[in-house]
Amino acid sequence: MNHLIVAGLLHEDPQINNQILQQYPILKRFLKRSKKHPASNTTEATLCPFFNILEPNPATASLCYFAEFNQQSPLYWYHFDPVHLKADRDSLILFDGLHLAIQATEAEALLDLCQQHFAEEQWVLVQKTTDRYYLGLTAPPRLTTYSLNQVTGKSINYFLPQGKDKKKWRSLLNEIQMLLFNAPFNQQRMEQNKPTINGIWISGGGFLPDVKTNLTQAWQLNPCLLLKGLCQRADIPLSHQTELPINPQNTLFYYNGLEQALLDGDQQAWFSEVAKFMLWFKDFQKKAREFRLYPVDGFYYQIKPSFWWGWVKTFSK
Repeated sequence: MNHLIVAGLLHEDPQINNQILQQYPILKRFLKRSKKHPASNTTEATLCPFFNILEPNPATASLCYFAEFNQQSPLYWYHFDPVHLKADRDSLILFDGLHLAIQATEAEALLDLCQQHFAEEQWVLVQKTTDRYYLGLTAPPRLTTYSLNQVTGKSINYFLPQGKDKKKWRSLLNEIQMLLFNAPFNQQRMEQNKPTINGIWISGGGFLPDVKTNLTQAWQLNPCLLLKGLCQRADIPLSHQTELPINPQNTLFYYNGLEQALLDGDQQAWFSEVAKFMLWFKDFQKKAREFRLYPVDGFYYQIKPSFWWGWVKTFSK
């Protein structure tokens, strides 16, 4: 069985979603004729079960750290992501650091500031890029977190850390906000009318897990650290070439070109990415034939191969 994950394929707005389905009848037909099965509604919890990681909040940070630095670590890792928090009535709306254009000097200053201020906590802070940091702990806190994708563009009120240690960690995150507000690089950003780096979002905590899989290979459209880490741990090949495998069997396809546009709230970019996907999908379904489709909407969709292949041949004439 082949598996196709396309986060962001179905829009949150039903009217926009219906517009897309009317525009692309092959997709509408597939979803209508498919059998619908429960699945996860987050990208992380959709990818990880293929590698026998079944927790609802998988240890994505340790897997990404492993993929980035190519080394195992005994520490308990969190994503420690720089974000912009915008006040909106009685809440704060989170925007990820992807579009903050963080400079190398700002990234270094941010980590140095946190490392010094929280020296008693014995944090290990590292960075690979200017918008991607990791926090290493010697002992795991009793905490449940939400991924950055789950909260981007939304109020943080419903996604704050939960668990027995939530009071401590919510206090620490508030303390970081105050620390960053007074940071010289943020003062300079305000003078230049740039969005400030005024918050940190932690998620994906855990030790590096052991994995196993029945997959023979994986394919990705754009580089994904989580999938890279999973494949490296499972010792299966991961490709991100334009060409699709010929006659794939037990292959995981991760088409990750739509989700960011949806998270950014960029409707025009999203429509454009859907159009690109549908062109790709025409080639994919001819080669994969039998597959499950995961739009990361809480379900996966599977159709009888005989019915689908007959419809494809008719549609393609």
